[in-house]
Amino acid sequence: MIAERAVRYLNSEIRSRHRNVDLSRLQRDLAALAAAHPAMAVLQDLRETFGTSLRVKAKLSRKGLRDRLADNLCTWLQDTRHSRRALADVAAQIIPTRRPLLLLSQSGTVLAACRHMAHSRRVRVTICESRPAREGAIMARLLAGEGCEVTLVTDASAGRSIMQCGAVVLGADWVDRRGFVNKTGSLMLSMLAVTADVPVYVLADRFRIRHRILPDTRLPVHDPYQLLRRSTHRLMAVNRCFERVDWMPVHHWITECRHIPDPARHWTRM
Repeated sequence: MIAERAVRYLNSEIRSRHRNVDLSRLQRDLAALAAAHPAMAVLQDLRETFGTSLRVKAKLSRKGLRDRLADNLCTWLQDTRHSRRALADVAAQIIPTRRPLLLLSQSGTVLAACRHMAHSRRVRVTICESRPAREGAIMARLLAGEGCEVTLVTDASAGRSIMQCGAVVLGADWVDRRGFVNKTGSLMLSMLAVTADVPVYVLADRFRIRHRILPDTRLPVHDPYQLLRRSTHRLMAVNRCFERVDWMPVHHWITECRHIPDPARHWTRM
């Protein structure tokens, strides 16, 4: 998880006794990391937490400020882990497993939920390989190691696979009132779910919720070389690894404390 590695880096710098750490530089480094991953709401939350802690300078020595920053970062990291465990517990109670679950790509939140479910019952999973990086193949091995019965399929066979599945389970890097942002393929699975009348469970804790809508233009474009070795003026490749999905009636949003059917209606009532 990028956010966890960022916290470990920040704490190692803050607690270093062998050099005078520039806290403003660390703040700029964190801002640059968040800017490089604009669709990851948890990084935006970490950046805001660090900035808020840094602004509280009154009556604090430099050592006191560094200790406060380190403590706040550790608390933030513990809170994110607690939220993931709580979300996995709620998801295990809500998501039906009588039929296979259809998954996409690699998600730590979805992995934690499947691990929790596999402790008490049989869990069958069909997962799309998620080209071009094939994160789904990595996720398949992790799920098998947790005791799930896993079938890895090509992305193009998702239409046939969904007919044998009882639910689609997705993670989310960003959630707002319009919808959510997740790995490319999430929109395809959601539209297939509408056709097949299959529920889609979106797992996202409070650290993924943002009140600002992330515009499509902010979603990153990745290396086209993964798709096409050589482009010309008539032949080019666009490699988008993230996409926005607007809320649909088939969507169910699961957080660490509740299950929200039809999230679009939920947001309009807020």
